[in-house]
Amino acid sequence: MKNRYPTFTCVILFCLAFLDSYGQNTTLPPTLSSINIQEDFPGYLEVGDEGSPKEYTLAISFVRPMSPTGSFVQTTIRCRAVCVFNGSETVISSVATYSSNDFQGAFLDKTLKIQIPASATDSQVFLKWEYYIFENNEYSVGTLSSTFFSTQPSEDPGGPSGPEERTIPKVWEDLAFSILDNLSSTDFFQQTRFWPSNRAPILREGQSYSSRNNQYTFKMQTDGNLVLYRNSDNVALWASTSGGPIVNGTYEFWWEETGEMVIYRVREDGMKVKIWSSSTYVDPNSDMGINAKYGEFLIQNDGNCGMYFRQTPNRAHVLPFRTQTYDGTVSPEFGVLR
Repeated sequence: MKNRYPTFTCVILFCLAFLDSYGQNTTLPPTLSSINIQEDFPGYLEVGDEGSPKEYTLAISFVRPMSPTGSFVQTTIRCRAVCVFNGSETVISSVATYSSNDFQGAFLDKTLKIQIPASATDSQVFLKWEYYIFENNEYSVGTLSSTFFSTQPSEDPGGPSGPEERTIPKVWEDLAFSILDNLSSTDFFQQTRFWPSNRAPILREGQSYSSRNNQYTFKMQTDGNLVLYRNSDNVALWASTSGGPIVNGTYEFWWEETGEMVIYRVREDGMKVKIWSSSTYVDPNSDMGINAKYGEFLIQNDGNCGMYFRQTPNRAHVLPFRTQTYDGTVSPEFGVLR
């Protein structure tokens, strides 16, 4: 009787060789795991002066997959920072290309110098990247990062220099929890923040803001739900509970200049349907109601997200509109800000 073991062994070796070849020759896409700004900034990226752009350092991290046999796949990534305004992109960095040799095992951690020109107010800064598809001898379609950074507004709501003085809307003053003084001696300006704007949404579906320490992410999901995640274990700490079945159209999260946060479903015909509100609307005709557009919303390093009104550069009212997620704990109330 013939020994069949050699044939069986050859089949196993052939399969392993095929899988290894598949892992090396079939391109599996890498993942952009995080981007962040290394320098301190007042919640938005300041623009430069004419002829002298403001420079920042963008820290980027990628993860590459493994082949079926457990080896890392061959990976080449090309990326650059872009400034986006009204759908138009401007490249604000050099184009960086990284290969498998630049990875440390599964991980790639690099920095990219970006330059914000004086003309880049009211914009958003993204990382745009693509990976090389070896079997096609071409790069993939460029992808914008879901995380982005807003640039300085043309009508500055107040960075660290802030307004000389603004009067809080009366309805907010009556509701305010407390007043914070001497902000410059605290970490108030070391938090991710955004302001009301009628010019553009805060987040479109798939986009997110992260806390400055990168431990928490505020994301507008493709199902219409606005969710605050704890990044360490991807636990949802708070959500707008506006998610539902996938329908035609897209979702946008706005903070309108009336002080109201709103999620809209944008239908294919362009019509907007309101599906969630923060119930923080201020009548512009009420006592100082016009100043609701100067509110500030902070995604804090302690896991809480909340609304503030800065009366002077160094003084802010704490408003009762929060996710109640202090220290990364799950909120007792989803769907509302209290």
